[in-house]
Amino acid sequence: MRVKRYVADSIQEAITRVKNDLGRNAIILHTKPFKEGGFLGFFCKRRFEVIAAVDETISNEPAVATKKEDDKTQTISSGAAMAGAVPKSDSPVIKAKPLPASTPVSGPNFNRSEPAANMEDRLFVAGLKEAGAAAEAEPVLKSLKEEIAEMKELIRQVASKPNLLPAGVSLPHAEHTGSANWLCEHLRNLGMEGDLIDYLLLQIPANLLENNVKEEALIYCQQILATKLMFSEPISAENTGEQQVVALIGPTGVGKTTTIAKLAANYNLFEGKKVGLITIDTYRIAAVEHLKTYGDIINLPVEVVYTPSDLNQAIANLKDCDLVLIDTAGRSPHNQAMMDELQRFLSNSQIRVILLVISATTKYQDMLTIAESFSKIAFTHLVFTKLDETTTLGPIVSLAMNIKRPISYLTNGQNVPDDIEVAKPNKLVTQLFKGGSYGRTKV
Repeated sequence: MRVKRYVADSIQEAITRVKNDLGRNAIILHTKPFKEGGFLGFFCKRRFEVIAAVDETISNEPAVATKKEDDKTQTISSGAAMAGAVPKSDSPVIKAKPLPASTPVSGPNFNRSEPAANMEDRLFVAGLKEAGAAAEAEPVLKSLKEEIAEMKELIRQVASKPNLLPAGVSLPHAEHTGSANWLCEHLRNLGMEGDLIDYLLLQIPANLLENNVKEEALIYCQQILATKLMFSEPISAENTGEQQVVALIGPTGVGKTTTIAKLAANYNLFEGKKVGLITIDTYRIAAVEHLKTYGDIINLPVEVVYTPSDLNQAIANLKDCDLVLIDTAGRSPHNQAMMDELQRFLSNSQIRVILLVISATTKYQDMLTIAESFSKIAFTHLVFTKLDETTTLGPIVSLAMNIKRPISYLTNGQNVPDDIEVAKPNKLVTQLFKGGSYGRTKV
């Protein structure tokens, strides 16, 4: 299956390009008009986007009739010549549906008021029937229709959620030409990935790009991101008698244990909450001792869990705590056995919030792989660490927009309890466009 995107001044021009490029077997998957060219260097008052597909296993040449049907073939050919002499209609090409196999075909019926393009398609279908090729093609066409239906659904999802594409799946990026070039390049230098750049450029008024009003265009991008990005309130640990249980998950070396220590210290020392700690990271003795050390310093109870069945008892032992934070061992997103084990631990119904912790220094594609692998754990929020070690925040913004999970906390250093803050849209987006190291704000 070959899929291509076309943009033209009129729907007729787009359809003509589809037929010339992909042949008359092409099928239109999606059409969309947009005003003022909207974006991507196309700045006409009204343009049209068409996405078409063709199965390259099916020939674009019409079937040839057998010799004993020469007379009928001649009639069809004559009719086609007549159709070619008729000026083409402004209406888009709509493929005629084949007649049922049991219906005899005595020859095509011509309607002089019918557009020539539609008449050509009817002649082609009739020619297939006369040659007996339509019946043979029926299984292939059925399979093709099913595939097209799936692709239509994908296009519909992308159109309704332009900032979300399945991992590893994307439409071909349109080339950014003209006055959109500078903005595209600027966003790319900020570390944003292609789908997010395309989405932002689609939202910007054409006059900002046409008039090369750079500062206003950048401000517009910031406003879009600050509005569209999802953020969450701090973890709720109110004294309502209902315990809040939160688990932190993620790959190795991203700072989960240190992040737990920061959260515990802030809730205990600054908000006066009773906090309990649980670790299921028993792979490394140092990890258990690390958390116990933090617990001793802040005077917090620490439970060590070795099996999934022990987790309930550990939570019960901390029943007097307003907030329970669970530390987990770092898991490689490529190790299925370890992911399955983590899922067994965290299937506990008492766990209300699961924070996926990712280092801001991670490449975007690796972030996407991590999010996809840990999605089976059903994480609810994102935490990005080590913002002090990067000046490029585009990847974390791109990931949050792609997977549509709220950003909960950001950390920017090793100091406990200082180097952590609740993620705020305006500050994050402003820092994204400003560049440089991320500033520090208390939780």
